[in-house]
Amino acid sequence: VQQIGTPTFPTTAASANDTYVGVCNGSTMYVLDRRNGDILWTREAKYSISAGPVVTKDLIAVPTVRGAIESYNINKSKRSVPHIYKSQGHVFMQPVATPRSIV
Repeated sequence: VQQIGTPTFPTTAASANDTYVGVCNGSTMYVLDRRNGDILWTREAKYSISAGPVVTKDLIAVPTVRGAIESYNINKSKRSVPHIYKSQGHVFMQPVATPRSIV
């Protein structure tokens, strides 16, 4: 097991699928290989992260303090442009993935 991020920054709850684990430390998202814990990629979120990510088959999505959920294609790392979904309020809970949506 390796350390994720900076120990003095807040670390969120993790989320996983059959292949990947996603976790955030400070404003950095980490995607790890579920089999061995190797860090596959990291990325700074556009806005400050407010709760843990959710990992789906194709996406990692994180809520932000500005009331948006940023989602990234989990297979494209830094080349991926984020999809930003804005809400009417603030998001302080870890999202949940359903077969058809992220709530």
